[in-house]
Amino acid sequence: MVTIPTVSLPIFDESVMVVRAPGSGPGNWAGAPSAVWADGAYWLAYRVRRPIDAGRGVAVVVARSTDVVEFAPEVRLYRDDFGAESFERPALVQLPTGGRPLYLSCATPDSKH
Repeated sequence: MVTIPTVSLPIFDESVMVVRAPGSGPGNWAGAPSAVWADGAYWLAYRVRRPIDAGRGVAVVVARSTDVVEFAPEVRLYRDDFGAESFERPALVQLPTGGRPLYLSCATPDSKH
């Protein structure tokens, strides 16, 4: 017989929003996050998304928090600076030797990929 360990599930009633969407309505959201704990703080990378006709994934933000509720943006990267059509989910990694590289997925101009 295989024993499956007990897993604590999130309690959604106690959830709080830490990043707001850039606007109201369908297609506006901030999410697809990646997070690490480093140097005494939580580091959160997330995608800022608008509807397709307003630019889709327009930015990636790296924010810092010591309480996991209030996040202060430290870096903002814009798709135009990379010549990208859109940004997809970022990936933030904590290296064992220190440092936190950020990996970005950039869509090819004039495409949806």
